[in-house]
Amino acid sequence: MSSTFLVTPVRSRVLQAKWWAVALASVPVAIATLVASVGVTGAVLHSRQGNVSTGAQLWQMAAATFLIMAAFGVIGVAIGALVRNQIAAVVLIWMLVVEQRDVV
Repeated sequence: MSSTFLVTPVRSRVLQAKWWAVALASVPVAIATLVASVGVTGAVLHSRQGNVSTGAQLWQMAAATFLIMAAFGVIGVAIGALVRNQIAAVVLIWMLVVEQRDVV
């Protein structure tokens, strides 16, 4: 990201381009995630004599999946822009998300 900022003087345009790229790249990932999770869930429910329905809740979950995947990508780009050291960014995300502790 540093080399991109050296070539392009307007940082906001670079960040917007990266945000859009990550948000658009999250679409196939969200589709693959939904196909895998709905397929596995359907197989498990069917094996236990359960019913699989494609009601409104399924479509709400699908829409939420697309929004959440895009939001996490944009948040990742923002953290990458703010924290210059890659190891520090990974440790920060690990502490905030995985460990779920307050970082002060």
